[in-house]
Amino acid sequence: MRGASVRWLAFGAVLPLALFAANSASANKIRTKPADQAQAKSALLKLSDLPTIAQWKKAPPDSPKADDTSFSCAGFHPKESDLVTTGDASSSFTAPGTFVGSEVTILSTEQMVRLDWSRSFTSQLLPCLKHVFGKALKGTKISSVKRVSFPHMGDQSMEYRIDYGVTVNGRSVHGALDLVVVASGRAEVTLMLLANLGAASQVSTGELGMSLIEQHLAAQVVARLRPAPQPLTA
Repeated sequence: MRGASVRWLAFGAVLPLALFAANSASANKIRTKPADQAQAKSALLKLSDLPTIAQWKKAPPDSPKADDTSFSCAGFHPKESDLVTTGDASSSFTAPGTFVGSEVTILSTEQMVRLDWSRSFTSQLLPCLKHVFGKALKGTKISSVKRVSFPHMGDQSMEYRIDYGVTVNGRSVHGALDLVVVASGRAEVTLMLLANLGAASQVSTGELGMSLIEQHLAAQVVARLRPAPQPLTA
C-alpha cells in the first residue's frame, strides 16, 4: 500500500475524489522488469470484465501523477525504502455516478509483499483513511470508514468501505467507496469501486450489489495472475 493520488471525476457535477491506490511512492525503489510489467498489465480489469448494467468508458488520465502524494498520516508511515517494484499498471473506468479502478503491482519477492502487508494493514490505517478522504472528498460528508468482510482470495485479502453523503443537483445522495486489496505471490492487487447509491433507503441494497460485483471483479484479476518466476540469484 505504497502511496495515494487525487483523481478528478464527474458525478453530475464536478466532484473531487481521492481514490486510494497501491501506487509506488518515491521512497519505494522502482526496478521495472519487462516480464513483470507485462504480467501486471495483462491482469488488470478490462471493459469486458465490467457488468453490463451500465455504459462504461475509460476514465481520463490521472492528474496529478500517481506518485505525487505519499499516503501517510500522523502515526501511520509504513516503511517503504526496502521494497522494490518490478512491475506496475492500472486501469480505470467510469459510468454515470460510478467509478471502478484496478491496479496490479509486482514486487521483487514474496517476502516484500508480506512485509508491505504487515506494515500497511494495522490499527492506524482506518484513522488515516478517514483523515485523507475527509480532506480530499470536498463537498461530501463521510459517515463511516470501516473494514467489511471479503472472501479469501490469493494469499491474503481484505476490504474497506467509506460511506459518504453528497449533494448532487440539489438532491442529497448517499454513496460508498470500496477498497479491495489482495496479495497473491509477488503481486498486490487494489480494486476501487465508487458508486452514488441514492437515498438512504437504497444504501443497504446498493452496497450488497457492490460487494457482489467486487468479488467477481477481484476473482477475474487474481485468476489472470499466473505465478511470476522469482528473479535469479547468483
